[in-house]
Amino acid sequence: MYPGNRRLVHIGIGSGWINMEAVKQALEPAGEWLHYEGHCWVLHSGESLQQIRDRIRRVPGLDTANILISEFRPTTCDGWLPEWCWKWINERSGQ
Repeated sequence: MYPGNRRLVHIGIGSGWINMEAVKQALEPAGEWLHYEGHCWVLHSGESLQQIRDRIRRVPGLDTANILISEFRPTTCDGWLPEWCWKWINERSGQ
């Protein structure tokens, strides 16, 4: 845990069928999350990337899935998302 040091983490899970409810339940204790597209989430968490990875790996069917977990800052990324997504991201990043 990183007490008081929450940051934004992007999570991408490989293609294929995913039990979305099980993923959401796995992420819930880790912090606030935004599910913005298919198999992609943004998590506002104080947990380490390894702790987050282990949470996802425990979801049935995802123990061998391709997963990318990366810390990010809105000032170092770009893309097209709905305004409500950017608002959520910016509110949690202090932007």
